[in-house]
Amino acid sequence: FLHPVIASLAIYDEPVLGYRGAPQSVASHHFAHRGPEVGYFLEAGPIHPMLTSVALPGFGKDHHDVMEQLPNVAGHLALMIDGFHDDVVGGSVSLAPSS
Repeated sequence: FLHPVIASLAIYDEPVLGYRGAPQSVASHHFAHRGPEVGYFLEAGPIHPMLTSVALPGFGKDHHDVMEQLPNVAGHLALMIDGFHDDVVGGSVSLAPSS
């Protein structure tokens, strides 16, 4: 099964400290059960300083200025649920022959 994911970052006015605590330990499954439709769930994503530093834009002073805001950054993930229902067999992934 595949879990397409959308990630977003937000910079808040007050510290969030997204790099403390157990990563991805807060989630909501409120939207998981959507009847016959595929649902999704939300997670608080980890803000590892090293991984965040390579994902954020800028170089030199510009990058430094963005990284100084790290205590106020929070990450959020929205994950689609594939194969959630027992009667859904799921899909398949295959490789095409290389040319």
